[in-house]
This record gives sequence, structure tokens and C-alpha cells, in this order.
Amino acid sequence: MMVLAGAQPSACGRRYGARPVRGRLGPEGGLRILLAYLTRAAEELDRSIRPLLSYARDHYVRAYVEVNGRSDATAPVGLIDPENWPGPWVGDQGPYGPLWLGPLFDAELVARLKVPEGAACAREVDQFLSRVREEVAVDRPFYFEANVLASRLGLAAPPSLRAVQEGLRSLGFRVARTHARPEGFRTDASRQVVEELVRRLADSA
Repeated sequence: MMVLAGAQPSACGRRYGARPVRGRLGPEGGLRILLAYLTRAAEELDRSIRPLLSYARDHYVRAYVEVNGRSDATAPVGLIDPENWPGPWVGDQGPYGPLWLGPLFDAELVARLKVPEGAACAREVDQFLSRVREEVAVDRPFYFEANVLASRLGLAAPPSLRAVQEGLRSLGFRVARTHARPEGFRTDASRQVVEELVRRLADSA
């Protein structure tokens, strides 16, 4: 995780051929670097991959992927240039990657997952699966956090996650919590839209 999540960027470049995202989004960035690396390795063997269940948890990342024959479709792997990236702020020392920019989950598989009978930490596993089922609906790269947004925008206090979710849905955007952070959320709204909403909610508080 230290290599993939940005604590050792030189090692990440040597081992994975990528520039890592640092900070709070580093673990997800590391997961997407790993998937991009697996994509390149598969292509060298005339194969392709499709993530089934990929996540960042505690101090590790894990990816279950399906290996298929080579695909004619271009793999969703690329660089993130902070100046042109409309998603959550990832830093200003880019470009970052190559990163997997496609889905992390297979929706049909996730819908079928259940806590095994007699599983250790069954409640924790059930909570994790519940969050992933929600997250599948907005399976997009990286997530926002209201407290991080408030800090970047110089606001006295962040709005509640519920207020942000309701505000985005009222504007016609999708939004879902993420497994990666308790207060994190993914959305198909741009960073500009999210920031404007957070400012407005803070002003009306």
C-alpha cells in the first residue's frame, strides 16, 4: 500500500510504471494503478480483464478480475491531468497514472453476494456488502468528502452528507456513499457543481 498509495512514488514508478495519487484518495488511486497494471500484463498475453470486485480497505487493496480473450474495445485506462479533471480533487502534481478509470464492480455479481453462514465478523461483512451494493449505482473514479470540500473552500463547517446527497439528487445527479470512507460519496456531478452546492448549503446553514 505504501508504494501504490503514494508514500513511495519512485518505487511506484519502477514497479508499476505509474505516478500515484497521494493523500486521502491514495488508496483508491493505488487500486486503480494495480488494475491498470493488470490490464497491461493481460494485453501482453493477448488477454483482457474485467474487474468483478475491487476495493481498498484498511491497509490493503484487493481486486478480483475476470480474464478474457483480447477485446477489440479500448481498455478504460488513462492519465488524470488535474487541470482538466472534472472529478474529485486529486492533487496538483499530476498527471497521475496510468489509472484504471472504468468500473470497479460487476453489478450482477455484487447483487448476488451474501455473507457466508458462520463467517467471522459477519456484521462487518454485511455492512461492507451493503455499502458496495449502494456504490455500484455510481461506479465512477474517486469520491468526495464534505469535510474535505469545506476545508478546500474555506468554509466554517461542512454540510451534512444527507444534505449534500439530497441537493445533488434534486439537481438530477446520481449520488451514493462509498466503501472507501464513511463520509465519502460518489456522484456523476462535476466538481464545479458539487462545490457550488456545498457553498450554497454552508451559506444557508
